[in-house]
Amino acid sequence: SIGGLFLGSGGNINGLSISGLITMAENEKSVISGIAISGIGIFAGKAINGLAIGGLGVGSNENIMGLGIGGLGVGTDGNITGIASSLACIFCKKNFQGIAVTGGYLKSEMFQGVAIAGYAKTNQMYGLSIALYNRTKELHGVQLGLLNYAENNPRGFRMLPFLNLHF
Repeated sequence: SIGGLFLGSGGNINGLSISGLITMAENEKSVISGIAISGIGIFAGKAINGLAIGGLGVGSNENIMGLGIGGLGVGTDGNITGIASSLACIFCKKNFQGIAVTGGYLKSEMFQGVAIAGYAKTNQMYGLSIALYNRTKELHGVQLGLLNYAENNPRGFRMLPFLNLHF
């Protein structure tokens, strides 16, 4: 599918989708599968599966699986499985499994994998987080950064510079 400015569907979008501004599968049960490239943004009511590149952002209500690249942000109220990258923000309301890279803010309920961010905030972190400031309630892995906070560490070891760990 190719849309000069807008590419939209009330149902699913499958295969290769390219639009100048916006690609949207607007129904709450709609899925974008395959490769989607859009100048401003890509949004799916339910899920994005595959490769999604949005000039400003990539988002879905439930899940993103695959590779999501958003100029300013990648986000979902559900889960992200795979790789997400943006300049400003990656938001995952539930579970993130994979690799996240952002110069700004990373937020996830549970994160499993490798996170690289300006500020990484999670409730549970499993793996490696590299950020200027890392903050988690429950660390199961390693934090590298200027300041690293792991609430499940003993007092005196919760906030540490450069390196914090808990296994």
